[in-house]
Amino acid sequence: MSIPELYDSSYHEFPLSTSIACPLLEVDLSAGPALACEEQLINVTYGNQGAATATDVSLEIELDPDLTFLGSTLSPSDQNGNMLTFDLPDINPNEGGEFTLTVMVSCGLVDEESISTMAVILPDFNATCAPPPADWDGAIIEVEGECDGDSIRFAIRNI
Repeated sequence: MSIPELYDSSYHEFPLSTSIACPLLEVDLSAGPALACEEQLINVTYGNQGAATATDVSLEIELDPDLTFLGSTLSPSDQNGNMLTFDLPDINPNEGGEFTLTVMVSCGLVDEESISTMAVILPDFNATCAPPPADWDGAIIEVEGECDGDSIRFAIRNI
């Protein structure tokens, strides 16, 4: 087999501009399986996917009642029971950070029992930077789809 010509490539910069210069904050939690009477690590990753620097950022993490906070690589600014608050530095666009929580899993945890830990990153710039239009009635549409043989079935709900 012979290739008569070299492959061609083209490069072009597309100009982009932001329509709304706001931060868009995200937070993710990840952990391995929770084993009764064992320490568990919870990885916390946060970032700013928006077009402006986020300032005065805090992160609230609510641990499951079956978890006891032991420590973290970033010290919490406040703890009220299983609610932890962390003050974060300013976060530039397309940047972020991470830290790790160490928790103790309750000895009363039953095998294959689910536990839940929730995180919220504040402030919610969506409410202030991009408020909904005045004529929005509050409807939120949820769509789920699944393949069924040679067909696709959708369930559409106004939640």
